[in-house]
Amino acid sequence: MKYLFFLLLLGTIVLKAQNYLLIAHKDVPKLSENQIKAIFLKKMKSKEGVHFIPVNLGAKDSTRRAFESKYINVSLQRLKSYWAKQHYLGHRPPHSLKSQKAVIAFITKVAGSIGYIQESALKNSDIQIIFRWSE
Repeated sequence: MKYLFFLLLLGTIVLKAQNYLLIAHKDVPKLSENQIKAIFLKKMKSKEGVHFIPVNLGAKDSTRRAFESKYINVSLQRLKSYWAKQHYLGHRPPHSLKSQKAVIAFITKVAGSIGYIQESALKNSDIQIIFRWSE
């Protein structure tokens, strides 16, 4: 009986895990996790002749929070403060799109674009998967 309970508990934990993908247009070169952070903070603009265009999901989207936790690794308050300072220097944050479907469509069509989605949303093989992670 204890084993059955353990298996049910384990199954519940596994079902709650979410898988995410950092995706990019097929022309984007190989990137490190530090370079991803730099791209989304707009500190790194290009590599190997490819100009980067990072795209976010909406500020309240759970996939965005998972991405920022994994790759940006600063508190929401610090990130807001960073972009407020950047605004006064004439720099804008990455453009936000309304849905994962919109992110996929944008990345498929726009050279140098990079974004993130839940793994279950990807149905297009024309997109390059840069990193895969789970929470």
